[in-house]
Amino acid sequence: MMIMTFIVAILVMILAWTAYHRSISVGVDQEISNADNQVHETIKEVNSEVNPLTAEERQQMEKAWAEARGRLTELKEIIAAGEFSEAVNQVPEIRNDLKDAYIETKGDIKQRWQDLDTDLALLESQVHKKSNQSLATLEKVLQQM
Repeated sequence: MMIMTFIVAILVMILAWTAYHRSISVGVDQEISNADNQVHETIKEVNSEVNPLTAEERQQMEKAWAEARGRLTELKEIIAAGEFSEAVNQVPEIRNDLKDAYIETKGDIKQRWQDLDTDLALLESQVHKKSNQSLATLEKVLQQM
């Protein structure tokens, strides 16, 4: 009888150990799956911040950038000639066109736009005041582009 009790006790211990081992492996598998999902989500977030634009969006932005650069170069000649009244309307137009191109951006690209927009706002104010600093600010804007 004692041997039977001993055998039953060993079988119960083996059964308990198997159940315990199975619950640990299920928990570990679940943790690994969760960690894997988190890694994939983090990679998506990083990719969207590093390269948030599709090829088409990037192409449209580059086109807007090139057009604005050309218009700002023409504006430089106008301001250098002292024709501030002609320049007053052009700066806000250029600024709005670029704003439309950058409205959906994020990350580094959005920061680049915000820096540029700050300088364009300063240029707009200087042109309204017919300031001699307008050319220096316009040069700074062109260098950022």
